[in-house]
Amino acid sequence: MTTEDLLEKVKRYPVQFVCAAIVLACSLTFYFRMDLISEREAAFEDASSKAGRVDSNLSAGASLPDHLESMKTFVARLDTRLVRPAELAENLKYFYRIESETGVSIGDLRQSAPAGKRPEGEVFAPVVYDVMLSGGFAQVVGFLSEIENGERFARVKSFNMQRGRDLGQPSVALALNLELLGTP
Repeated sequence: MTTEDLLEKVKRYPVQFVCAAIVLACSLTFYFRMDLISEREAAFEDASSKAGRVDSNLSAGASLPDHLESMKTFVARLDTRLVRPAELAENLKYFYRIESETGVSIGDLRQSAPAGKRPEGEVFAPVVYDVMLSGGFAQVVGFLSEIENGERFARVKSFNMQRGRDLGQPSVALALNLELLGTP
């Protein structure tokens, strides 16, 4: 096909030629601008998610002073339950108070970890204690129950329970390794 043949067909079918040119121009425009549509959709999704977060923050922000006050009371209550390693006398008094309440006999009580060490990135530090006590089975279990449910946060790391050496009545000897939650 030559150029003259092409011009003759254009003159013969002008409407069809113009329509084909328009379709070709629209297709090329759509092809080259197709990525703009996906970019605009992503920008719209991002803006709508930000607007949703702003709306939820506005609705939740109304009760923020109440939440702040309740968190302050919670932190104050938490602070009373923490152990401070430097206050050794107060910490030991906690164990001796439990001893007098439960009726066990503490033979050895030591704060065994270096004071003030805490794991990386943690706010609180465990304060490790080694306790050796003896008493009746019910008394020893009462001591453990008081440690577990008492006013301090405690975790028993290990324990060793043996039959005691009292000749008069059955007793139990307990070697206990535990951690109290503390702040340096």
